Amino acid sequence: MSSSYYLISNNPRIRTLPRCIYVEGSVLDVLVAARDKVHVGYKILSHPLSGNIAPSMRIFMTIILAQSPCEGHFTDIESLNVIESTLEFCKDQSLSSIKLDQKVLEDMQYLDEQLIMPVLCRYGIVSKQEVCLIDRGK
Repeated sequence: MSSSYYLISNNPRIRTLPRCIYVEGSVLDVLVAARDKVHVGYKILSHPLSGNIAPSMRIFMTIILAQSPCEGHFTDIESLNVIESTLEFCKDQSLSSIKLDQKVLEDMQYLDEQLIMPVLCRYGIVSKQEVCLIDRGK
């Protein structure tokens, strides 16, 4: 894959990956940043709600986007629909029932990382061998 991709994430375990836009904030902040990229011609490669995890249980999110090969800034309507519907769906969710101790935070970071790694491999952003070498904050 060309270098015309971005990762947008609020997960500290992902922030060291190449071309990662690290968002200091919530899942909603990640979704808004991804929507901004979609508006300037990027296409979503990883669905924001992958892994069948309820948005109310999700503290960390990583989204992969690729720049459209077309000249100009054409908005990918499918990506825009996905991101807008995910934003609406997540706005009504609450994290108030989650106990946010350090172990829970680490587990949720790990889960987000494990959900995104196969997509990184699928699109050639990292190789399977590189996945083993990535500094995961340990």
